[in-house]
Amino acid sequence: MPSQGCILAQMFPSSGSPRRVILGVTAATAVVVVSFWSVVWSVASRAESGEVAGAWALGVALIPFSFLVAAFGSGNPRASGAVVWALVTSLFVGGTLLLLGPATALIGAYAAGATVTVREPEDTSVKRRLWFAVGVTVLAALAIEFLPLAGLAMVPGLPFTAPLIADRTA
Repeated sequence: MPSQGCILAQMFPSSGSPRRVILGVTAATAVVVVSFWSVVWSVASRAESGEVAGAWALGVALIPFSFLVAAFGSGNPRASGAVVWALVTSLFVGGTLLLLGPATALIGAYAAGATVTVREPEDTSVKRRLWFAVGVTVLAALAIEFLPLAGLAMVPGLPFTAPLIADRTA
């Protein structure tokens, strides 16, 4: 009977494997969904209660956590530096897009941060990833503006999948 190896090695594949990258992106997307909906709920309710402040704080606090999950989960060899760079980039992009609304700013910030946190294959162009991040942000703005319910349901899944699509279609 052949040896199956360590159970942990089977659960967490080697660094850089496509399975590990997809696992890291899936976990980061789950964090994005919680963050996005808590911010949207707190903005939509507009009440001055402690629940709203708590929801806003949770949503904002999960932003760096999602970058941590994506960078370390996908096996990025420069994960800690990528997280710092993603935070700086997301602050700049999110602050700039705040004029379009908080939901669009949040998705744009996540998309900008996702371009540097998800592990890159060797033959990947950063320029291609950035174009996909811009595309996701424009799609999010249009979807939220013209199809609010469908847009709000679809948008949280886009930011961390954009680098994967950019890498796979190259």
